[in-house]
Amino acid sequence: ALTSEELKLRKTPEVWYVRARALALVDRWPQAREAIREALRIGAKEAEHFWLAGVVERKVGNRHRAAFYFDQATRLDSRYVPPREFERAGDLG
Repeated sequence: ALTSEELKLRKTPEVWYVRARALALVDRWPQAREAIREALRIGAKEAEHFWLAGVVERKVGNRHRAAFYFDQATRLDSRYVPPREFERAGDLG
C-alpha cells in the first residue's frame, strides 16, 4: 500500500512531467499527451513542461497546439535549451 506521502507526490506536476517524458522516450505519444496535459492542468509552469507538451502535440499531429506550447516555453525562458533527445523538435514528424 502507498503511504499518504507517496499519494501526495503522485499528484504533483513534476511527477506527471517525468511520466510524460518517460512515455515520450518510448514513443507512447497518446499516453505522454495525457500525462503532460495533467501536469499542466495541475500547475506545471516551467519552460521544460511546455516544451515537452509541444513535442508531444507535434508527434500526435497537432502542430497548432504544439506551436502554442513552444511559444509558451520561450516566453517563460527565452534561453531554455531542451534536453538532447528533444532538441530537434522541429524535425519531429
